[in-house]
Amino acid sequence: MGEPSWSSEAWEQFRPVAGWYRMRRPPAFAGEHWTRRPWLAVLVHYSAPLDPDTGEVLDRAPRWQAVLDGRDVDISTVWPWAARNPVSEAEYEEMLRNDR
Repeated sequence: MGEPSWSSEAWEQFRPVAGWYRMRRPPAFAGEHWTRRPWLAVLVHYSAPLDPDTGEVLDRAPRWQAVLDGRDVDISTVWPWAARNPVSEAEYEEMLRNDR
């Protein structure tokens, strides 16, 4: 038997793409404040990580990162699920404002 064949389209869904998205609440976050709304704002970006205490850019290699409703989360929490629902930056900002 040969290697399984992966179409490039199928493989691409697993590669993060920087942008703004929306997604349903991940099961891992049951019981948290995210249960109030059906859609959550997601930001995916590729950049150097920030120091969690000071917010300064760390001297580290860039990496894929995600922000779920204004909170930093591991990229695997949102990707590839958020990929199905891209939104504009304005829609992303509106979702964040509506939660406050």
